[in-house]
Parts: sequence; C-alpha cells; structure tokens
Amino acid sequence: MEAFIRSFRTNPASHEEFVEGLSSEPLVSHFRIHPAPTPAPAPGSFQHDLASGNYQQQWTSWQEFQKWLCDEQAAKAIELRLVNTNAKSSLYTRKLRYVCSRAGTGGEKEYVKAHPEWNRKRGPKRTACKCSLVVKEYPGTSTILGNYCDMHNHPLGDANLPYTQIPKETREYTAGLLRLRVAPDHILKLLHRGVYEDDGPLENDLDDTDDTGVATRAEFIELRDIQSIQKDIEAETVRLHPDDGQSSMLWVKQLRAKGHLLGFKSKTDPVPPGSNLAPDCITYFLKLNRLSSPLTICSKIMSDFNWSQINSCCEIYWEAWLLLCWWHVLHAWQQHFSIPTYPELWEVLKRWIRIIDKIEFDATWVKIQAMAPQVFTEYLTRYWMPERVVKMWSAVYRTDRTIYQQCDTNMLIESYRHQEFGYEGPDIEVKKRHDILERSRVYSKHDIQHVEDAKYIVPSKTDPSKVYDVDIDTYTCTCLDFPLISFCKHICAV
Repeated sequence: MEAFIRSFRTNPASHEEFVEGLSSEPLVSHFRIHPAPTPAPAPGSFQHDLASGNYQQQWTSWQEFQKWLCDEQAAKAIELRLVNTNAKSSLYTRKLRYVCSRAGTGGEKEYVKAHPEWNRKRGPKRTACKCSLVVKEYPGTSTILGNYCDMHNHPLGDANLPYTQIPKETREYTAGLLRLRVAPDHILKLLHRGVYEDDGPLENDLDDTDDTGVATRAEFIELRDIQSIQKDIEAETVRLHPDDGQSSMLWVKQLRAKGHLLGFKSKTDPVPPGSNLAPDCITYFLKLNRLSSPLTICSKIMSDFNWSQINSCCEIYWEAWLLLCWWHVLHAWQQHFSIPTYPELWEVLKRWIRIIDKIEFDATWVKIQAMAPQVFTEYLTRYWMPERVVKMWSAVYRTDRTIYQQCDTNMLIESYRHQEFGYEGPDIEVKKRHDILERSRVYSKHDIQHVEDAKYIVPSKTDPSKVYDVDIDTYTCTCLDFPLISFCKHICAV
C-alpha cells in the first residue's frame, strides 16, 4: 500500500501565550497519510478461491469442464457421481460436489453376511473411496474452478468397469432390441464382442464397437442387467394389481376408450344346479350350440383329460380332431411322482411330450420306464399309453399344422394376454399367489442368508439339505415352483 508525506508550517504569532524558551521560528509538523485500505475478498468468492490455492483445476467454460469430466472417467474407468448441489450463496452461482461411485451412498445394510470369508464372483462395490471433486461457478465470469482429490483405494481401468453404470447409449440400444422381441441371451452375445461372429445380421447393428482392444462397459454386462431393462420396458405400459381381475378391468377400460373393444364378459356363469357336469349335460349344451350355429363346424377341440368332456365332444362333433392340453397333461403327470426326487425324469417328460419323431418317441418311452418308479410307469401305461389316448397328447400326431393351429393348451387367451400385456392369467394364479403368501410365513429373518448385492440363499423347509438361490434384481428363484407364476415363497420371504 503506497503512502505519501505532507508538511504543515505553523506561525507562533498566532498563539496568545508563549512558552518561555520557545523559539520564534515557525513550527513544521510532518505526518504520513495512507489511502483507504482495499477490502480483502470474501471467503468463497472467485478471487478468494483463486488466491487460496485450494482449487487447482480451472476451466474456461462449463462445456470444457463437462468434456474434461467425461475424459477423466473414460481414462480411469471410474464414475464420478453428483451427490450435492448448493446455490444458496451470492458469492457463487453453483457449488457441485462429485464423489467416486464406489464411495457408497445411503446407510448401512440391514443384513450381515453369514460367510464373509467366501470368495465372491464379484466383490462389494462400496469401498469408502475418498476420491472427490468440488466445482464452483461464479457470477460475472465463465471460469470454473475445481478442487479435485483423485486418490482411490480400489483398482482402476478394466478391473473397475463392472462397478460403473451401463452407458445410456448401450441401455437404449438394448431396449430397442428388446422391443423388437430379440431374445435377451442373443443380445448378451451381441454386446460381448468376439462371441457373435456367426450370429447373423444383427451383429452389424453394433456400429460403435471399439476395435482398439480397450475394454468397454458393455463387455461386462450380465444377463440380469438385460432382464432388468426388460422389466423397465414392461413397466411402461403394464401396472399389475395384486388382484389380476382389477388389472383386466383397467385394460378393458383403455380398450373401450380407444374404440378397440369388441366385447367383454366380466363374470362367469355357474354350472347349472344339479348337472354336476355329467356327460348328458355337456352333450345337451354342445347339441344346442351346433343347432344354433350349423355352419360352424369345429375341426379341432382342445380338452382336459376328462372322459365326460371327451365322449360328449366326439358324439356331437365327430368330424373334430380332439387334442389334450399339454399343460393339463404335465400337471396330471407331476401329481404321481416327486419332482425333487426325480428331477431328471421331469425334464425327460417335458421333452417327451414334444417329440415329433415316432422312433425317438418310442426310445424315450423305454428310457422313462428304466428311470421312473414302477408305480408311475404303471400309471402311464394304464391311462396315457393306449393308442387312442397317445394320439390326443403326443406331438408325433400334431405335425403338418399351420401357424394358426400351433396351439397346445386350452388356455390360449390367457397365454396371449400373459405374453403381450403382462397379466398373470386366470383366477388360478391369484389362488396360487395367496397360497404362496401363506406358506412364506414359515420363514424368519434368520433363515435367510444375504450372499451379495441382491442375491440371497433360502433353505428348503421340506428338505433342509437343499437351498435355493434368490436374485431380487432379476426376480428369479431356482426352486421348482417359481416357473409356475414367476413367484414363490422364497422370493416372498426375502
């Protein structure tokens, strides 16, 4: 700070009284004058932060900062996640704080690993990483200042890629293929480079494939990631109610509003009192139906394995080809042996019903007789292997059909609704779900073992030596009941 000197001369004659011995010479006084001091910059302002040395990084604009941020994340295969934004001060426009995604957010997990010494396929994402980035925007200037601490406590590069988010472009590409009905396992091959050379024309869709040998996040995508995207797509149009009847009514309301509804029956007609579904009652109903619609001749009839229905249908529609519903056939078979005890037999039976070659069909029947319990073999021989019955359910006799005739269940409408709109089917699904909810009450919190992330191990209550793997992200379970309605007591317990 500069200073300057000023001098003033005083005349002693101006004093009314003189002090003895005082010189009559004029008095000269000297004093130093300082200009008004410049105020120090306020803490948090641009000048203060620039002079403090705490903000080592500078960018001329927000666009330049965004480019640097993308390059930094790509070079080190890390993910800096925005966790806080402050814009409550007049000294700066915005103050943003980023942290490494492996620092972890939220509180502690409720579950404690029962076996922390086990080697996991993928280690925990949360490592309490100390990497952080604070950037500030200021009024009156486009310069961005940043305080960057790039100290990580985990490996960088390819080893860290599985712990980063899937890029938006990859998610959109995957979602587009899913909307085109491409199977998730085939999409997985497309995303994993070097696995799909001979998979067909879809391999040309990956125009952005990196041929430099540098790994990308897409190479670490798992099937459960694709299934999660698939569930998000379904959630765009489907909102299931715990009671599937409510979901059906909402869908009917939407169709009616669009003018697409031809007709809808919201209640079932009960069986006439006293009929008990006797053959005479069924025959009478079919006879009335044929008389009222003489020009409509059934060429194929799908039925349960109920001789009252079968005989009545054959009596009235003798021209028809009578088929048995595969779902009901397999359902009847599984009631006569224990699937957990004979899992291989169950897999063979599911393939056997679909075999179209007669020689292979007969060879599989011999194999079934060798591996199945004698009681079950006698049951099949007596009720399902007579020539007339075999022609009703075996795929050997269901060849040369058009695409419109390739139906093997008498629940075609429910099956179509499940596949296209996400609804879970008839009331039998609701009853099954209620039964599962009741049976899940036998599990307590101590029965469930948390393995990693969204994966759990749930023991079997009927056989303590068996355990089932539950994945909440993909919403799957390895138990045999899960495929029935994509729900089971183990998922419910978790």
